[in-house]
Amino acid sequence: MAATAKPPVRFTRRGRIVIVLAVLAAAFVVFSFGRLGADANASHATDAPTTRSVIVDAGQTLWDIARAARPGTDPRDTIHELEQLNPALDGARVLPGQEIVVPA
Repeated sequence: MAATAKPPVRFTRRGRIVIVLAVLAAAFVVFSFGRLGADANASHATDAPTTRSVIVDAGQTLWDIARAARPGTDPRDTIHELEQLNPALDGARVLPGQEIVVPA
């Protein structure tokens, strides 16, 4: 019995388009997942400190410090955060030379 040769596989135009689209879709999925992982790693590498220390100048108030720490926002919210960060503060009173923690 003689072996019969199989005819070569021939794709129609529609078949070639389907294969190209499948390869492109797979490449897109692989690229998207790779990019998600890179974004997650990059966000951890660039985390900035959330607080910093400042020394109170003569005549400076907690209101002034709050406005300097977060310009463009309501200083009352920042003052509340300053009070949370510095439990040793005596109300809104600060003294020259006193070191306090402010949001970065």
